[in-house]
Amino acid sequence: MCAAQAFRLSGHASSLNCSSPMASLSEVTTELAEIQTILQGDAFTAEVKEKMIKQLATKIHGLKAMSASAAHQLMSALKSMSLPSNLEKILEDSINARLLKPAGSSGSSMEQQLLTNPLGYLTKQDRIRVDDPKAVPAVMSRVIAERVSLLGVRSFDEQTYRWIITILLAKVLQKTGKWPKYKTIYGWLQDFKRDYNTLKTPYPFDLLAKYPPSPDLLSQDMFAHAYPDPDDPPITVEIEHFRTLGEQHVP
Repeated sequence: MCAAQAFRLSGHASSLNCSSPMASLSEVTTELAEIQTILQGDAFTAEVKEKMIKQLATKIHGLKAMSASAAHQLMSALKSMSLPSNLEKILEDSINARLLKPAGSSGSSMEQQLLTNPLGYLTKQDRIRVDDPKAVPAVMSRVIAERVSLLGVRSFDEQTYRWIITILLAKVLQKTGKWPKYKTIYGWLQDFKRDYNTLKTPYPFDLLAKYPPSPDLLSQDMFAHAYPDPDDPPITVEIEHFRTLGEQHVP
């Protein structure tokens, strides 16, 4: 039985997967937060906990790139968990090993797609739905996911996730005036990834590795596919301090 199966048997939902697919930094960080309680508790055996850690270590080793700042982020999260020394060392070794590998040497056959301005790709109707005072994060997330799917994103770069979740954070702050807990923000990311799997339908064009800063720079065919309603094109509306919000408050 793999660690993911053991986790599911406990009645919890998890993004851990027995096949150890290519992951992004945000996914690794999220999984680390998800399994923290399990690793610190007594419900699972030491063998199961070690398998969970080794699967996570495999995903760290498979990251497309590992910058010094990303390594620091992971190490800081790891140290804050106060894990048994043997489990902590497995993850420390995987982080250090990935730092020594050349960028892009993970062996993944699908290149992660970078969209750093998802806010600028939303339409007027998208924004109306997102700005609805009654729209909870799950509803807002679905609106963004549907548009991103039409744009052809099938393999997310960690920064793509970051800026999508920043939209949710900005809107929650506008609507409630309250800062959500980081655990809540992690939950939004997990919900987005889970729900997005239902939108990964075949895409008729070549996948883009990096999206332009504006949807107007897409090819005519890709633009028409992403925006099938000619009366609802993408519009530009700025959110104050949006970049700072994403860089400083979204992991």
